[in-house]
Amino acid sequence: ERSVRPPLSNRPAGITTACPDPAQLSIALWIATIDLPVVGDVRGEGYFFSVELVKDQATKQTFTGEERSALLARVSAELFAAGLYC
Repeated sequence: ERSVRPPLSNRPAGITTACPDPAQLSIALWIATIDLPVVGDVRGEGYFFSVELVKDQATKQTFTGEERSALLARVSAELFAAGLYC
């Protein structure tokens, strides 16, 4: 179960502290995901990014609805545990 987000003033240092330059964030995100076989594409601007998850990187085949639900549940939980509030 997810907890309520803390007020901005009480949040620990986040992405803007760790990576104050959006261009650096873009490069870091690309480097971190380039070798992951489920990453089809990384797009974004500023601090807003999207990582496309695919079943097959070469063909960009997407996941079935059931696979997508299971994957997103796990990914969302892991991102939240790592401090990414979406």
